[in-house]
Amino acid sequence: MRHTMLIRFLSGLTFLIFFCPFFQMCSDEKISNDFLKRNVVIPQGMPDNEAKELHSQERAYREKEHTKAKEDLTYNGYALALYIFTDVDKDDVKYSDIKDPDLYAFLCYSLALLFSLMISLYAVRKNRKKLVWFGTMSLTAIMIPLAVFYFTGILEDISQIKYGYYLFLMNGVAIVLLALKTHTKERSNAI
Repeated sequence: MRHTMLIRFLSGLTFLIFFCPFFQMCSDEKISNDFLKRNVVIPQGMPDNEAKELHSQERAYREKEHTKAKEDLTYNGYALALYIFTDVDKDDVKYSDIKDPDLYAFLCYSLALLFSLMISLYAVRKNRKKLVWFGTMSLTAIMIPLAVFYFTGILEDISQIKYGYYLFLMNGVAIVLLALKTHTKERSNAI
């Protein structure tokens, strides 16, 4: 009974975890190169104190833009799962887009969300065997994009993976292990 309530709680918690940041599409180094490393152009003949003031203002502006760019390039689980459905313009879809490996990576996030929904359904229905299966499929679906992003060059630095990803993995593993433990216990009691 205790494991059943814990599995139900963890399956519901999955949908809150999807609100956490999961992945940053661009590495911090690349964003820094775009915003912070450009030189400030100071007009000829400007007094030193005004040049320093201009330089500090420009630096503050760039740091603010840098932070905004990092936030804009960091996606939560729902944004990743629904990305292929919201950013695809029906008139612009070409056959070459279907061959794009990134499309399948984002499709895996959608599958992980669908599998999480099925986990919640089977947690309520107390079907441990399907909980283990959907939990394993959800964990597999969430790991595939990492491999795709690594080989396509999007994943350049481990810091691009945010804490929501790790929370989802830990939560999924806990659900699978608890469901497996409960399933084997029920099977041994039935014998």
